[in-house]
Amino acid sequence: GAEVAKASCPKSIKVEVNATFTCKATLVNGEELTMAGTVTSKSGSNFEYSIKPVELTYFSEKAAAHLDAALTEQTGVKPKAVECGAPGLHKIPADLKITCTATDPEDSATKISFIFKADGSVDSWAAQ
Repeated sequence: GAEVAKASCPKSIKVEVNATFTCKATLVNGEELTMAGTVTSKSGSNFEYSIKPVELTYFSEKAAAHLDAALTEQTGVKPKAVECGAPGLHKIPADLKITCTATDPEDSATKISFIFKADGSVDSWAAQ
């Protein structure tokens, strides 16, 4: 999961099933996310809720693992390392692209554009 440094939510939330609320969260990496919450169940004074980012997000480790597998499949050689930025959860940029670096077994590094679809799923990647 993502490490949250601080969060700010409404002081009062209507506690009924399907009630919604919005919070702001600041991750330990300094990025700010808007979070949408929904009350999912209520029993007496106890309630449960779900919360998820409004913005499209990705985990850099998952992007790197996806790219590692794709490169291995395409080239037949497993990269020595693939990095897609600082570890953790990040907002997907407005242009839907991030830059990763793949290092081959001979320590040659290549920058790769990792491209997301508008829904946040993986679209494609290409060496720069």
